[in-house]
Amino acid sequence: MPTIGYLNDGYCDTEDNYNSFGCGWDGGDCCESTCDPDALYTCGSAGYDCQDPDVELPINWTETGCNASMDLFHYYGDGYCDELLGPFNTLACGWDGGDCCNTTCEDATYPCGISGECRIAIVVVSASDSVWLYVVAFLTMHVPAVIC
Repeated sequence: MPTIGYLNDGYCDTEDNYNSFGCGWDGGDCCESTCDPDALYTCGSAGYDCQDPDVELPINWTETGCNASMDLFHYYGDGYCDELLGPFNTLACGWDGGDCCNTTCEDATYPCGISGECRIAIVVVSASDSVWLYVVAFLTMHVPAVIC
């Protein structure tokens, strides 16, 4: 039986199933964006272990291997395909936030459909004993530069 006082107290309790759907993800304590700053403990004092699938986590570009200029990441997900400014339209850089494909682009600072090349990664995973093989294939389609 969980101790109710452990929920929403600012301390991420990763043991005893507190960080689960049934316990409301420890009352929000384990995700930086849902932790109550007025809680008993200082948010993040026990670290974060965000498991809540409804919380969009910030992308750690260093871990993905993206080598685009960090000074330009405010262009990410802005509706404009930035493939000429660096390697934004790559798997490692999150496909420029979906800006280069009509099916994934969302109007933001710019309306979608402003030039670029839609690249789709198909990842095939095969298990053989304890070895995993990852094969990535790229399909490219030209996205017309039409603004209405």
